[in-house]
Amino acid sequence: MSKYRKSKVSLPVKKSLYIILLFLSIVEAVCIILQTAFLAKTIVSLFESEYNIFNYVLLFFIGYFFRTVSLHLQQYFTEKEAEKLEISLREQLIYSYFKKGAEFTSKEGTGKLITLSIEGIAQVKNYFELNVSKKLRSVIIPILVVWFTFYTDKVSAFMISSFIPVIVIFMILLGVTARDMADRQYKKYRILSNNFVDTIRGIESLKFLGIAKNYLPIMEEKNSEYRKSTMLTLRYAFLNSFALDILTTLAIAFLAVRLGILLLAGDTNLLPALTVLLIAPEFFLPMKQAATDYHASLNGQVAYEEIINIINTQDKSKNNYEKICNFKKLELRNVSLIKEEKAVLDNISFTIKEGDRICIVGQSGSGKTSLISILSGISNNSSGDIKINEKNVGLKNSNWIEHISYISQFPYIFPASIRSNLEFYLDKPSSAEELDKVTELVGLDTYVKGLDKGYDTLIGEGGRELSGGQAQRIAIARALLSDRKVVILDEPTSHLDIETEFEIKEKLLALFKDRTVIIATHRLHWLNDMDYVLNIESGKVKYFEKLDNFREDNKYEDLKKSLVGERYE
Repeated sequence: MSKYRKSKVSLPVKKSLYIILLFLSIVEAVCIILQTAFLAKTIVSLFESEYNIFNYVLLFFIGYFFRTVSLHLQQYFTEKEAEKLEISLREQLIYSYFKKGAEFTSKEGTGKLITLSIEGIAQVKNYFELNVSKKLRSVIIPILVVWFTFYTDKVSAFMISSFIPVIVIFMILLGVTARDMADRQYKKYRILSNNFVDTIRGIESLKFLGIAKNYLPIMEEKNSEYRKSTMLTLRYAFLNSFALDILTTLAIAFLAVRLGILLLAGDTNLLPALTVLLIAPEFFLPMKQAATDYHASLNGQVAYEEIINIINTQDKSKNNYEKICNFKKLELRNVSLIKEEKAVLDNISFTIKEGDRICIVGQSGSGKTSLISILSGISNNSSGDIKINEKNVGLKNSNWIEHISYISQFPYIFPASIRSNLEFYLDKPSSAEELDKVTELVGLDTYVKGLDKGYDTLIGEGGRELSGGQAQRIAIARALLSDRKVVILDEPTSHLDIETEFEIKEKLLALFKDRTVIIATHRLHWLNDMDYVLNIESGKVKYFEKLDNFREDNKYEDLKKSLVGERYE
């Protein structure tokens, strides 16, 4: 059984929606009673050769019309709230991914998180739609139908009511089994998703190495396991539905036999007997639909509990939240980081003051990116002390991330408009003049003016593709527009050609003005524009010196030799 099942999470449903659905369910139940009553009157009248049935037929269709309207309104209001929940959950979930960082993504698996944020939330929407309205209907309609049957034929009312405990117990027994199987099925689905996404991400490397075909049997085996698990889960779901159909059919059959015997004996009239027989299926129908919907929405229930678990785990970290008003100094004291039982960083200690420009250099695998992940607030698994403005607070437990702009060698371009990409760090839209100013500074103005929709042009996945240089310019403009005072860069120009790198560097230097800058790079020409040099070797600080001292000690040549085989200029 899933660990999230230990504490069932209820859906956030507004009281106003419950009131609306309660009213519409009552209207639907009244319409069912009207339909049944006047249909029975129509049939009995025709049986007795009375053909003046226009009023009965008219009232029957009025009941049918309002019943249909009630069902559509229930669906409309439920879908409206489900869409709001879907949008809210997706925003909270993506924000949680962003706050938890790359280590959380690596631990949980990219495939799982992608599946959860796309298909998982869609299944939650379906779970909301099927559960909220159907639960009310499965209670209100049977109650009013039994009440109507009681006044028509008391014994029949007691007969159909007596089947409720048997149905409920049977549904619970089969439902628990189906729920546990759905938990296991969802886990296998996540494993399949992880495997598929990881294979897709590495397909270029696999093809380059000539071993892409070796993964076909693995994928086929995973698919086969998932298919068998799906069929087994469906078998139990169909068994549950079949058993419920048998029980309700037996209940109606017993009722029909009793009424038939009474009619033959002359102990009852045709109208009440036919009315009870026609309305009996309506008593069981909402419960049958609720059982079917339960199986159809099990994945959504599991996904919702998992999503809420992720969001709430993030919310718990806010207990130690401490706001940073103005950044003055950041201190790292004996900071270490262990990954997979290996020390990636070992007792890192240094201080960054407001306005400092620090260049982090070292061989590949020395720990530069891990250190950048700590400084940017992405990693939260480090040990040691991190002080901001003399206060010992973790970067994850403060609003440190709101003070920094992060630029990587492959900046992420959101599948949205240029405007949305530029305003990523902003709480409110910027003016056209502000956008024009930053795009001119980074050299994007000509490109944007050449587009038909200008800043509203879609870029990224599903939109216009950008070159590496254009993507870096978007990232720089994004940082400039935010006016954040700390800029962290991880190999910002290592993948660019020399001409583009030179242009991008000029734009970055404009960004560095009056800001604290931390850059990790192999390109040693960045040293000329920095104040400090931080050399990391095998996860330890080899030296942290001012650029002037670095030059005087002739460490440049030693550093250059240590980076033999690395890409530097």
